[in-house]
Amino acid sequence: MQKKGLLKIFAGVCLVLVLVLLIPLASACAPAAPEEAITLTAIRAQDWDQRETTWYRGVVTRVNDEMAGRLEIKDLGGAEVFPASEQLDAVIEGAVDICSGPTGYYLSVFPELDITWLTFRATPSEFRSAGLVEALDKIAREKLGVAVLGISGYHEYNLYLKNPIETLDDLNGVKVRAVSPYLPVLEPLGLAAAAIPFTETYSALEKGVVDGFCWPATGAHELGFTENIGYQVYPYFWTTCGHMTFISAAKFDALPSDIRDELMDIVKDGEAKLLAENEGFTIEELALTRAQGVEPIVISDDEWLDTQGFQWEGASARLRETAPEHADELLKVIADAGWYPPKKIPPVPK
Repeated sequence: MQKKGLLKIFAGVCLVLVLVLLIPLASACAPAAPEEAITLTAIRAQDWDQRETTWYRGVVTRVNDEMAGRLEIKDLGGAEVFPASEQLDAVIEGAVDICSGPTGYYLSVFPELDITWLTFRATPSEFRSAGLVEALDKIAREKLGVAVLGISGYHEYNLYLKNPIETLDDLNGVKVRAVSPYLPVLEPLGLAAAAIPFTETYSALEKGVVDGFCWPATGAHELGFTENIGYQVYPYFWTTCGHMTFISAAKFDALPSDIRDELMDIVKDGEAKLLAENEGFTIEELALTRAQGVEPIVISDDEWLDTQGFQWEGASARLRETAPEHADELLKVIADAGWYPPKKIPPVPK
């Protein structure tokens, strides 16, 4: 009887040992639960279908298609969610993860972005290879806790006018809608700049509050701005990578390395297409605006070089005033890259 009892105890111990060994093995062999996709929230300065949003729209769409189930970028909207000038603040404060818009809108919190208006005709690839993205990313991380995700626009900027001019002297006293990056050129020419939100530009032109505006060579027609003007001034006063996209540094760094690398591949592929896209959009826009009656005004080469000198002197001085701790290192990137003085005068598109 005692022997049978011992056998039962031994069998019980063996069963427990088998279960202890098999349960972890079974758990290891069981299919892993699918990981939940990482979601990043994003906002933009302009409407979803506007030309200035082409890069952003392409990146969001590609990420959501090609990285489905692993990474999703959820577009929350535009200026109706946060005013364009406050969208970088929203990323800094953690309200959203990503924002995309013109760098001129963010100067109040990130004045170092003025450097993007001193790159003259540098392309997005040159912008990166010269180390300017890296320099701005380092500053943004240290000051604001955000990272530079990508260059989201390459634009050539016109001065649009209601009335014709013969020389730049004729601009004295003309009132135009403009934001701060344009001022180094506008002020020496005697133009009066009105700080009007771009959403109010159409009505300001229609009512005669302003006699013109500064805007990229693309996009003004679809917004209706060119209905109230007659002329575009060439060569372009500004050519910049002055449209950028920022992401919370903490959110970006927390992404698994494979997801982060794939995201950056999509970002850089979009940057590589910006130059050709801008050229194509310019041709399309010209066909529409010329048919609408908007005529080109071409200033002399010497006058154009004067405008570039104004931009260099004025924007450099402002950068040293608003971002003294980083101005010299950023200006050194420009000097080392040889972007100023500009080597070529932009051609007038036909």
